[in-house]
Amino acid sequence: GQGGGSSWAMEDIDGDLAASFKQDLERFHQEDFVQGALVQGVDLRGYSRQIDQELREVEVESVRDYVDQSSKIVELHSQMQLCDGILARMQEMLLGFQADLGGISEEIRHLQDQSLSMNVRLRNRRAVEAGLRTFLDDVVLPP
Repeated sequence: GQGGGSSWAMEDIDGDLAASFKQDLERFHQEDFVQGALVQGVDLRGYSRQIDQELREVEVESVRDYVDQSSKIVELHSQMQLCDGILARMQEMLLGFQADLGGISEEIRHLQDQSLSMNVRLRNRRAVEAGLRTFLDDVVLPP
C-alpha cells in the first residue's frame, strides 16, 4: 500500500531531478564560454578549484577590509545615532512652533473679527452722526 506509493513518489523526484540536471547540462553546453573551454581542453575541475580559491581569497580580503574599517563603521553608527537624536529634538521643536503658529493664527482671526466689528460700529456711528447733524441743522433756528 503506502510503501509502493512512496517509492513511486521517489521515482518521480529522481526523474524530475534527472530531467532538470539534463536541462542544466544542455544549457551549459550551449554557453560560449563552456564550449570554448571544452574545445581548448581546459580542465574544468581544476578551473573550478581555481575559482573556489579565488573566491576564498576575495572573501578573506573582504573580511579584512571590514575589520580594518570597523572603527569607521562604529564612528559612523554613533554619528547616525547623534543625528537621529538631533532630528528628534528638531521635530519636537518644530511641532511646538507649529502649535504656536496655530495659536497666533487663531489670535489673528480673532483680531480681524474684532476689527470688522469695530469698523461696522464706526460706520454706524458716522451714519447716525450724519443723520443727527442733519436733524440738528434742521431743528436749530439761526440766532
